[in-house]
Amino acid sequence: AVGVLAPTYEPRATASVPGMHELIQLLVDRGHAYPALDGSADVYFDVRSWPEYGALTRQSIDKMEPAADAGRTLAGRRVWVVDNDRAICSGMRTLLEQWGCRVAAAESVQALAEHLDPRRDPADVLLMDYHLDPGGDNGMTVADALNRDRRRAGAEALPVIMLTADRGPYLKQRCARDGHTLIYKPVKPMKLKLALQHTLTRAPSTTDPATK
Repeated sequence: AVGVLAPTYEPRATASVPGMHELIQLLVDRGHAYPALDGSADVYFDVRSWPEYGALTRQSIDKMEPAADAGRTLAGRRVWVVDNDRAICSGMRTLLEQWGCRVAAAESVQALAEHLDPRRDPADVLLMDYHLDPGGDNGMTVADALNRDRRRAGAEALPVIMLTADRGPYLKQRCARDGHTLIYKPVKPMKLKLALQHTLTRAPSTTDPATK
């Protein structure tokens, strides 16, 4: 009645789902989007990652209502890193300190003990490499032993984020059983940040407010 021609092609959204997933992952990898931390599998666009956001509708980002999880910060959180690769330890320290974390990084728990007491000193989370020195214990065994020692000393066990390039089912199942978070190498900063935020929301902070 209004003279509109029928379309020559009617694409179905369901036929483009894989492409949608790829695009969403690309936005997450580039820091323009982030998964919700409530387990809903929703993904939100990070409006502050796009300087011109709001220009079309003449809205100011600063006047928009913040998301419920916008206040989650890593500033002041104590993070321990154990990785037998010195370069990774250095890179992790640099990245985490950019987020405001207080970082202790070493190539082994023994080396970490040169700077603090792993059995008693307060910390918020342990980033542990799964493949440590060949012939020695793996990161899972080392993390479990460290937390046993902390419990015996009357300290809180540390939440563990396991870092590995091993994509086999055993490690995935073991981490799920023990309540550890698993991140595959090469570690992407946004995934690490989200994992830290999610892990730290489940554990009380050991940060002294007076030292923030």
